[in-house]
Amino acid sequence: MIYALTLLPEFASNGGYTIEAAPIASGAMRDDACGTFVIDAIGSKTNRTNANAPLEAARSSSCWTGKG
Repeated sequence: MIYALTLLPEFASNGGYTIEAAPIASGAMRDDACGTFVIDAIGSKTNRTNANAPLEAARSSSCWTGKG
């Protein structure tokens, strides 16, 4: 496995759901600079470091380049 997927519950701001893809600690992407990918039902795409700190917007945007 490379990522662990988590479906988060509905909040007023996420359009119904949020999905997180966090790198598996022993997987090939464990040290990836993009960390955890986060997308919600309204199309908001962000990233968090493995320490749960949000990535700066431009850096996060570059992580999503070429990905749906």
